[in-house]
Amino acid sequence: MPTVLHALLAVAAQHLSRFDRSRRASCMIDANRHYNTAIRIFMASRTAVTPLSGAAQLLLSILTCIFACANAESVRGLLVFNAQGDLADWVVLFRTITPVVESDTETIWLRRLEPLFVQMRCSADARRTPQALELGQSYIWELKLKVLSEHSTNVRICKIYADTIDELGRVWGIAIKKDGECSLQIAGIFSWLFEASNPYLEFLKQREPTALVIFGHYIVILRRFEWTWWMEELGGRLMTQIYSLLSEKYRSWLKWPQQQIGWVPPDHMN
Repeated sequence: MPTVLHALLAVAAQHLSRFDRSRRASCMIDANRHYNTAIRIFMASRTAVTPLSGAAQLLLSILTCIFACANAESVRGLLVFNAQGDLADWVVLFRTITPVVESDTETIWLRRLEPLFVQMRCSADARRTPQALELGQSYIWELKLKVLSEHSTNVRICKIYADTIDELGRVWGIAIKKDGECSLQIAGIFSWLFEASNPYLEFLKQREPTALVIFGHYIVILRRFEWTWWMEELGGRLMTQIYSLLSEKYRSWLKWPQQQIGWVPPDHMN
């Protein structure tokens, strides 16, 4: 599909801009042009996701996610939102393709991208097991206690945040091996974001402190994949953005994730 080709060219130009300073500006112009063309073509020809179109949309979802992570401007919207405050393209794309990926439609498993579909489905199945949440408890229990105590007078908000933290715990549960190494594939680490509930995303959009703190704990998982060029220093940039939006009270809730990623607040933030 032309939309996938343009998205691929956008990422390629973005990658080249990092290694050739003399061409950085022109490369980014090309990258943004191809990216905008990819999205425009997709929106103009968008139809209901089917097994036949699913492979192309999955590729487009992945490429737009890579583009967002490597784009410094995306940090302002915490990767999830665009400059207008709407959900980022990659989030929307993944949200529409995920139901197809997780379906039992036989046609889709016969496509050439079968390994990607199978990987995403296996990751989703693993997160939904009781064992995943149990294994992830050690990473989230302290955060969950603070959050539930903070919002103890509002049952609705407590449930929204508790469910969000539990989902984060499930990702931890399948991500970390006993030896501390990360076992989760890159395709699985963003699932927590694009599968997050609409109420939580609305809190995050409004820069609610608790929502930001929860996101700060998610950064620890992202940091384990910074060996890829498009995620280099992403954790630190996101933590800086979150820290700048919080008061001293909530900044203290970020001590554990800060230690885990080796991030120290800049002098002007102290």
